[in-house]
Amino acid sequence: MIYHAFRLSGTPIPGTPLEQGLENIWVDGFFVVSGYLIVSSWMRRPRATDFLRNRLLRLYPAFFVCLLVTAFVFAPLGAALSGIEVGLGQQARYVLVNLGLYMREYDIGGTPSGVPWPEAWNGSLWTLFWEFLCYLGVLTLGVVGLLRRRWAIPLVFLGAWSLQLLVEVTPIGDARVPLGLYRIGSLGIDDMARFAVTFSAGALVYHGRNHLPCAWRWVVAAAVGVLLSLWLPEYRLVGALLLAYALIAAGALMRRPWMTLRTDVSYGVYIYAFPVQQLLAIVGVHGFGVPAYAVASLMLTVVLAYVSWRLVERPALGYKAR
Repeated sequence: MIYHAFRLSGTPIPGTPLEQGLENIWVDGFFVVSGYLIVSSWMRRPRATDFLRNRLLRLYPAFFVCLLVTAFVFAPLGAALSGIEVGLGQQARYVLVNLGLYMREYDIGGTPSGVPWPEAWNGSLWTLFWEFLCYLGVLTLGVVGLLRRRWAIPLVFLGAWSLQLLVEVTPIGDARVPLGLYRIGSLGIDDMARFAVTFSAGALVYHGRNHLPCAWRWVVAAAVGVLLSLWLPEYRLVGALLLAYALIAAGALMRRPWMTLRTDVSYGVYIYAFPVQQLLAIVGVHGFGVPAYAVASLMLTVVLAYVSWRLVERPALGYKAR
């Protein structure tokens, strides 16, 4: 949300290290924590049907409802505020073409318009497809029994790190891989490397969880290492594993009863922040500056995230035990 407050308001970010950090670390952090937790989930209960069902219940219902809310609430409201109209067919198309988690279209009838980042209602949802591919990777390695091998996760991380290095030093980063037989798009090698190395970094921390020291001094040292790595052209070559350790160890050290939240708004914030920020940009809130824009976005997004948790996500998770 902080990074998008710059992008969606058309405000330049000063300095390459700061731009690289604001653009990447947040989502990369999401993937390293996910890598830790998802591998842990499989190791606790290595049953393919349970694993896949639980992952779908956590990811898909809220995603589907978000598509509906974007198409039938945000888009008409934004169009009305801009003095234009969107048709029912355009709204339905947005939902239908994006049902498979792979975002094929971002605009709805050319909206949003008149904003610094036009024709994109939700620029955050594209990463969920990669998240689900990582789930399928864990499922595949688990079913064939490789996750029980001590060398498997380190080898996967090494392979992902090598791919990230190739992306940085060769033109392979511009390549695309056709996505399946349905010709719905293609996968970028650069994105593949990014999410593979961050997700597998979290998995590697899980792999070594019983041997890694867990103390604040090491968390601070890792965090400093991540910040210094931002001066590199590709920070993940050094920073991915340090980021994974810093976040996961900090989470372990911060476990206190008063910090255990019963209402999990994290996913709702992730999927609703972008359309909220676009709607606020339509009415001109971004003109008050990045801090005010970010705070206003946060206040509205948390409300939607809370509703998403109460009405969609938590009821869906209730089906895990059935």
